[in-house]
Amino acid sequence: MTQITSDFISNFNRQYPNIRFEITIAKIDDAIESLKKHEADLLICAYSPSTLSDHQFETIILRDLENCFFASKGFTSIHGLDTKITKAQFEKLPVIAHPKCYQARTELERIGIAKTPIIEANTTEMIISLAEKDLGIAFGPVELVASNTALVKLDIADVKFPKFSVAIKYNKNLANKAAVALINNIKNKYNKN
Repeated sequence: MTQITSDFISNFNRQYPNIRFEITIAKIDDAIESLKKHEADLLICAYSPSTLSDHQFETIILRDLENCFFASKGFTSIHGLDTKITKAQFEKLPVIAHPKCYQARTELERIGIAKTPIIEANTTEMIISLAEKDLGIAFGPVELVASNTALVKLDIADVKFPKFSVAIKYNKNLANKAAVALINNIKNKYNKN
């Protein structure tokens, strides 16, 4: 999500170098509330499509996102883990996760695989960094795990992960001309109407 956000902001900034951006990381409920109150122009989020369907907002789906459990090669070696583990093994190991109020954690609880983490972190980047230091099993995007040679994707037997999408949500009647221009650029890039 960070890469997608920085890409379209940098492209837009080249066209409109005097536009000011304020980027804030927030819980999804707080971000939605900011949109409702017109305190924010748009929201970029990773979410399960079945759980965030507020018809008050327009949505541009940027891409689908597949998540997985992962750990460092050192962690898997220390604990004698293969790339496929059982729920029983998972229950005995430390977990690094987003706080309970985040969508990814909610989805893990929904499928019955959540447990109390030893470390909670607000960003995926921090979760990956902590996992790289052999601190536990983490949950995050497959593509970030696949591109990181220090990490190993872990499959848990009989667990099917929920699908997520990366999307932009915004109010239907934006007054901010810069935000309208940014959204039009994003729509053009992703061929959305």
